[in-house]
Amino acid sequence: MNPIFVLLLSVVIIIVVLLFSWKNKKSNQLPSRQEQRQEEEINVKAAQEIVGLPPVPLSTDYLVGWNKYEEKEYGYKMYYPDGWRLVEMKSPPFLLALKKREGGPVPDLDGNIALIYDSNTSQLTLHDYINSLSRFKVSDAGLPITVYEDYEVKIESQIFIHRLESQEEGPKVLRWYTMNKKGEVFILHGTPDLREDDPKYGEQREEMLKIFSTFRFIE
Repeated sequence: MNPIFVLLLSVVIIIVVLLFSWKNKKSNQLPSRQEQRQEEEINVKAAQEIVGLPPVPLSTDYLVGWNKYEEKEYGYKMYYPDGWRLVEMKSPPFLLALKKREGGPVPDLDGNIALIYDSNTSQLTLHDYINSLSRFKVSDAGLPITVYEDYEVKIESQIFIHRLESQEEGPKVLRWYTMNKKGEVFILHGTPDLREDDPKYGEQREEMLKIFSTFRFIE
């Protein structure tokens, strides 16, 4: 057999093997950033359906009959339905409380909602701020915490970090963390006062999350 022919045949075989290997390697690569983003959006949408969030962004029909509260000093607004009583506090860390029960101390968190403020003097990003709490497994109240749910929710242009957590042996609390352009952190804190096996627990949780989702910063 002609040596030159054998050499050329060997080169062709090597090239074919290399091309086949490169194609397999490419098919096994990690998904593109666009694919990852699409998967994240699907996961967030699924999470929103699980926790009973309203459509995103909120339609104006959803807010019909709700009460509007606007606070210019700290620069935010939110809506809440009838049956909830808003108590202004403006004594950081507590800025306001939404109460469904009459009487009791303010803030009485069980069954109610509180808005908590942190100036974030270290100017951490929102994720770093939350990670700083999780890293030491200690809440802003100095108690050990356990996290059950943790994911990002985007409504219009505003980012929230949704978490379901508990302090020591205490009840599970709903918390949405968000940050304004100044780097200040606002925490929507809701504590359902019903047991998770109570048939009305889901309704109470859903109502709290709907109120959370109306929170917006005033530009």
